[in-house]
Amino acid sequence: MNWMTSETLLKKYLQELEQNQYDIHTVTCYENDLKDFYRWMGQKDDQAAEISGQAAADYLTYLMNEKESRDSTLNRKKISLGRYLQWLTDRGLDLQKAVIPFQTRKIERLKEPRRLKREEVDRLIQSLNEEYEDADTEFKKRISLRDSIMFELLFYHGLQIQELVALRTEDFNPEKRTIRIMDKKGFIRTERIYSDRLYRKLLLWMEGRQEFADRNAAYRDVLFLTKLGTPVSVKFLVAIFQKYKELTGITQDATPLFLKHSLKWYAQIVLKENLSSGGYHEIDG
Repeated sequence: MNWMTSETLLKKYLQELEQNQYDIHTVTCYENDLKDFYRWMGQKDDQAAEISGQAAADYLTYLMNEKESRDSTLNRKKISLGRYLQWLTDRGLDLQKAVIPFQTRKIERLKEPRRLKREEVDRLIQSLNEEYEDADTEFKKRISLRDSIMFELLFYHGLQIQELVALRTEDFNPEKRTIRIMDKKGFIRTERIYSDRLYRKLLLWMEGRQEFADRNAAYRDVLFLTKLGTPVSVKFLVAIFQKYKELTGITQDATPLFLKHSLKWYAQIVLKENLSSGGYHEIDG
């Protein structure tokens, strides 16, 4: 069947999907996949090209080799095309071949990511707070203060590591007790600091960080600085994580990915607790 004469059938097919009460998002996906296929057919030199399983296979091969489409995309499009070809066949239309001779690759289910246990997170935060309380010099106290604030923001407020290291001093609003956060897509959200202890520690850090800020004018407005006056980095945070996990007897590997999974999982738990209790979960220390 010529692809140009079958475009009206495509509209009828999509209408039938809606009439059969398919989810609107499913119908939209089918429509987009099939229209992409038709556009590809229209770009071929042969205007008499036939709709068939082989044509669909050629299209999927094009997506795989030239567009480098993901396996999940190829599998989805094969399903969309296969069901459409079967629909055409069921209505007595003469296709050269309805079966698509294209071997989609098996998508392996990802294993559950390794992460910290709930009690391990609590011990980690507890250790950070104790280090701050037990510091015997102002310098050590300032360093411990910074570390405890950063990890409480990561675990209790669900900040991504990249979001944390990108914070500027102007993002913290002491009057409103909020922190302004920009994600990797440029969207801005505001987190309120519900913990009185964390809020007080942030106020102390805003004063104490000045000594670090004076050491490097280029980064004066970065919120979290190293003792050299440079911004903390992902590698720097992982090193701190490594230090405190060893102090608390945590045996898991300290990698950025491991830390990321632990942060995301723990933040979801804290969020649920806050919504159910109307409060803010924090560890006394």
